[in-house]
Amino acid sequence: MDNDILWKCLIIFNFFFFLLWAISYTYHPSYLRNGDIEHSGSSNSYLRNSGRSLIFLSTLIASLLIVILVYILYTYYMERRVIECKKNAKKLSDCKFLKNN
Repeated sequence: MDNDILWKCLIIFNFFFFLLWAISYTYHPSYLRNGDIEHSGSSNSYLRNSGRSLIFLSTLIASLLIVILVYILYTYYMERRVIECKKNAKKLSDCKFLKNN
């Protein structure tokens, strides 16, 4: 396994985890229950422990799924084989498969 793809996946995971967590924590997604949000007397509201845990878990799972998808797509497109043929090739035997690097 290439170390380069591991570092790229770690960077992508950190970026998406922080982005999704900040958006979810700020805008209170619709999948939260009424008991997860504490409404004070003013217009401000804050999350209870269960709401924070749900946001943390959902952003963690979403970020992991994104990283797995990126890893699969990256390895698929980087490990493809390319067909290379000689100049003016007339037969299939004049062509060969090469690994795309």
